Amino acid sequence: MFENKTKTNKYFYFIPFFICCFSNLLLLFFTKDSIEIKNIEFLINDVFLDIFVASSEEILFTYALIMYLETKNLSFFKIIIFSALIFALAHLLNITLDNIFNTLLQCLYCFGIGLITSFMFVSTRNIILSILFHFLFNFFNRSLFEKFIIHIPMPIFILVNCSIALLTFIYWLIIYKKRTIL
Repeated sequence: MFENKTKTNKYFYFIPFFICCFSNLLLLFFTKDSIEIKNIEFLINDVFLDIFVASSEEILFTYALIMYLETKNLSFFKIIIFSALIFALAHLLNITLDNIFNTLLQCLYCFGIGLITSFMFVSTRNIILSILFHFLFNFFNRSLFEKFIIHIPMPIFILVNCSIALLTFIYWLIIYKKRTIL
């Protein structure tokens, strides 16, 4: 995809995507609660769990699935969409752990995360970049966030995260449209 750029240079195009990893931290501006870590031992365990989850999901849903889809001669766009869709649909299994609204919300943002990680991998052929993004997203938006004592109203939570997602999607579209000249 970025044939004209050096390997190091093309990684700079992905920096704005990493902002999504910290989207829930922006919610701290909307609370007056004191912030403290509930349990540091569980947080350390979560680091290892998040590394495992990010690695296994990216190897399966990004690396293996994309390598298979590329043998089917699908377009760049279709490969990314299909990979992200399968990744999101796999998270429907979480319906056994949570209510329908939260599960569908998770599937929606998993589709967005899948778009980003698939785009990163197809563009760079570097699965480590996708794993790093996925790990940071899970750690900062789930593990670390859940360890804070804060109560954010759901409308604010959705508004902030959807705004970040929309800005990232617009950025992704701009990069996608310019990919032949990058």
